[in-house]
Amino acid sequence: MSEVMCGTFAKAFFETLNPSELEVYDQFECLSVVMEQKAIQEFFANFLVPNEEKLKILENALEKFNPNLIGFLSLLIERNYIKFFEKIWRSFKSIYCEFKGIEEVQVFSAVLLEEKQLQKLKEIFEKKMNKPVKVEALVDDSLLGGLIFKYQGKVLDLSFKNRTKAIRKHFKKQVTDFC
Repeated sequence: MSEVMCGTFAKAFFETLNPSELEVYDQFECLSVVMEQKAIQEFFANFLVPNEEKLKILENALEKFNPNLIGFLSLLIERNYIKFFEKIWRSFKSIYCEFKGIEEVQVFSAVLLEEKQLQKLKEIFEKKMNKPVKVEALVDDSLLGGLIFKYQGKVLDLSFKNRTKAIRKHFKKQVTDFC
């Protein structure tokens, strides 16, 4: 399923919610953490497990969750779109943040950042943007160190890799100019 289709599903679900039901975001986010587990993904992707059994397990596990969220997840299971959960979640998160006036900032690092570090980054970005910010920490194994920030369609690359590249480029120019 394309990003556009996932976005369409997320938008349709968002539009079914009343403003008083926006606690669904927290439930959806909690569920996204569970759905990251490979065993859970494999269970829902398994064609040998009947959809009725998947739905029963879902309803029992999430009985205190918003009924609209359970209904939406049931639809994804019935149509075999649950495998696109992560893409749909990301689209829903973007729609929600836009609706609430929250700026999303992704922070990529070589290792998982501590909560204290994330809080400090959140404060810095909120001050800079003058609006609420939601910081998402992601680990990028290709980084040696430093950070990469993605926000408002921009990329701020403060990684060692990028800094080394800049130094190399500067050094090459100096050598070329010297010769």
